[in-house]
Amino acid sequence: MAKLLIASEYVDSESKETTAVKNPATGELVDSVPKGTVNDVRRAIDVAKVRSKNGPSWQLPSVALFCFKPASKFFNKKKNLPPC
Repeated sequence: MAKLLIASEYVDSESKETTAVKNPATGELVDSVPKGTVNDVRRAIDVAKVRSKNGPSWQLPSVALFCFKPASKFFNKKKNLPPC
């Protein structure tokens, strides 16, 4: 069964229920996901509050640079692509 990611750990939903995920174009069943409860959300919010007080575990400039470099290469090459 799929699990929720809360506090960097995969945990079961309190409800133990799942929701079907279907491809909207074909209606084909793609997967199922846990049906979270209000208490599951509260748990996640409580962890987020504590972690935000302690500050992020990563540095924003390094993450931004990590994302920006590949994106800038793509957009620079995009000028040479034929129109769709």
